[in-house]
Amino acid sequence: MSAWTRSASRPFSARDAEAVRSLGFDFIRLQVDPVVLVRDGGPADSLLDEIRATVSFVNAAGLAVIADVHPTDEFKLAALSEPAAFDSLVRGLALLARALSRRSPDSVAIELLNEPVRPRHLQREWNWDSIQRTLWHVARREAPYLTVVATGDRGSSIDGLLAALPLPDSNVVYTFHYYLPYLFTHQGASWGYWASTFHPWLREVPYPSSPDRVQGRLERSLGSAPDSATRAAIAAALSRYGEERWQRSRVLTDVRRAADWARSHGVRVVAGEFGAFSNFALPEDRLAWLRDVRSALEELGVGWALWRLWDYGEGFGLLRRDGSPDESVLAALGLTRLR
Repeated sequence: MSAWTRSASRPFSARDAEAVRSLGFDFIRLQVDPVVLVRDGGPADSLLDEIRATVSFVNAAGLAVIADVHPTDEFKLAALSEPAAFDSLVRGLALLARALSRRSPDSVAIELLNEPVRPRHLQREWNWDSIQRTLWHVARREAPYLTVVATGDRGSSIDGLLAALPLPDSNVVYTFHYYLPYLFTHQGASWGYWASTFHPWLREVPYPSSPDRVQGRLERSLGSAPDSATRAAIAAALSRYGEERWQRSRVLTDVRRAADWARSHGVRVVAGEFGAFSNFALPEDRLAWLRDVRSALEELGVGWALWRLWDYGEGFGLLRRDGSPDESVLAALGLTRLR
């Protein structure tokens, strides 16, 4: 399985799709910003043509496609709280669903919205199940037979999935994203939410975790912190992390909740994203986490998609800029090159 992020500097090609298939993947997750599709008030025919062409050559390479409605975080929060922005989201979803409506449901799916989150200023009046049902109606109106990918709120977390109500539709796959424990997977992250926490100063946070392993690495994070308050927050958080003893058995127990939810509702579930930021983690720890999460998902019969495929300096990738794979990551994912 795989996840792919579009890059304006390096468009995805048919040759890339064939290379991805040769690594043992069987689908990609294609991100589409709905705002771009409705910019200036009209359908972006050239972009829709490009999306259709991309889906065609990806399918031709033997890969299925999840067309993921993936707006910016800023627009997503606006769309989930403001009627005008929500209307733009709906129109973008409708255009995408219509453009792919004639595709086989076995080879193309449409994901209603990436990582929904409750806007902080909204409380009881916000209902993700109601919002998702509206998006589902739009997708079904435009593409009656296309496979739909739905999710829970709270950033598509397992907790969000467990709180979600299944849609009345037999051709829906449910997704969750897995990045736990965040102290490990987002150590050193300085974008978005993480920029306002102590995460940008975390260094060499260990996985698996134990009090002894954390204590042995603590100085690297404390030494990078800018002030005493940040150092205190880091020390407290890492102390808790050590006591939590994150390892494969804990990951397995955690992921089993999603698998059990799917089984109890008679639906399919996939881990639509998982990954760990590599820039400040020790390579052997990151590989151990990737291996543990991937093997736990496979043990439970849950499909998965890695975030992300190409690494444009963002620290999550499998493939280098020249298209060659990181063989150690490939091994952690249990993949072998197809002949």
